[in-house]
Amino acid sequence: MNRKVKSALKNKKSIRIDWSLLLAILLLILVILRSDRNSALMWTYFRQFLILAPGILGEMIFLIAGRVDLSVGGTIVLLKQILSYLVLFRNLPVLLSAALSFGIAIAIGFAKAACTCSVRSPFEVITYGIGYLFTSLASGMNLWILQNNASTQNDSVYGVPIYIFTILAVICICWFLEKTTIGRSIRIFGSDSALSDAMHMPIRKILITASLLCSFLFLDYMLCQVSRTGLLTQLDSANLTYNILAGGMIGTHIFRKYKNVLLGLLVGTLEIILFNAATQFYGLPNMLIWTCYGVIILISVFTTPVLNESIRSRIEQ
Repeated sequence: MNRKVKSALKNKKSIRIDWSLLLAILLLILVILRSDRNSALMWTYFRQFLILAPGILGEMIFLIAGRVDLSVGGTIVLLKQILSYLVLFRNLPVLLSAALSFGIAIAIGFAKAACTCSVRSPFEVITYGIGYLFTSLASGMNLWILQNNASTQNDSVYGVPIYIFTILAVICICWFLEKTTIGRSIRIFGSDSALSDAMHMPIRKILITASLLCSFLFLDYMLCQVSRTGLLTQLDSANLTYNILAGGMIGTHIFRKYKNVLLGLLVGTLEIILFNAATQFYGLPNMLIWTCYGVIILISVFTTPVLNESIRSRIEQ
């Protein structure tokens, strides 16, 4: 075959249309048209997002490193308390405090990624323990802030012994999985990820990619809140885990087609937005979206090349 024909076919093959991406862009345009553009309201939502954005950035770094994080909630709660401490007790401006929180989130994200990439224990177990540790620290900070800045008391300190007990239990589980014969033969579901190839990305590229993803989530959050459709109320600490995990898992499936971490994760997140849009605009039952989440995650996991290769090698052994 002629070289020109081959190159033309190659270029044609590389240009692909993802209909979910086009629908998501159309959705965002409709949201903009429906928004009331209230500057005071925009600033209110911006300040709310500052509490969540550092945690999102740290989790995106962790996700790009090829791991699934179960400490999302604890990380965001801890960073929220750090932000409150900087504003209330150090009298720093909100934007400066948010910038410092971003720096802490970046450090936490890289530290967790490095830890779980170098330790043999399943990273789900490690991040589960890290999440409780961060929640424990956040509870202590919250109690201290209330005692020194408000007259009301908080009973969150009673949760600290429970968190410590859970951390000790996680340490015992890690010891069992590493040191015993039965433990070494156990592999927790989801311990392989197609995004592990991205671990070789330079730190600068990982940081830029995570920042772009975080900025996209910020834009989507602002548009959806101002339009009052509530499409991404999922950005609260309770539901953020589902969005990040689902977006990451969908991204592992899209990753093969786009050959690009940023675009893969971006499209995965856009598809989640479409699911939320469908439930909001057409009044579909909430149960439907969770079913779609579960099905897509399972399909993405079982169609992941790295996971399939790992399963095949285990069967051959």
